Amino acid sequence: MMLLNGVNRNALPVEMRNLGLKVEIEKEFDVYYKGVLVGRYFADNVVEDKIILEIKACNALNEEHIAQLINYLKISGYKLGILINFQKDGTGFDFKRIVN
Repeated sequence: MMLLNGVNRNALPVEMRNLGLKVEIEKEFDVYYKGVLVGRYFADNVVEDKIILEIKACNALNEEHIAQLINYLKISGYKLGILINFQKDGTGFDFKRIVN
């Protein structure tokens, strides 16, 4: 059975909270350029105020996904991010750990 990205994105924080972890969903980070607010990033999940957890549903993680997470890490000041890919074909998942 294939789970959709939105379902996984919603279920994962429930499981993490059941384990006693603090999880913020769609945490907002302001992006400034030369002191001017130019945009906002929204991280899927921030765990224990330390780790950004980004959820994907695609055939394979790629450089664009990695670049997105690196940008989130730079803006937030967090050191660790994890990309989790619930593969579109329903065969499983893979993940990549990114250190800033």
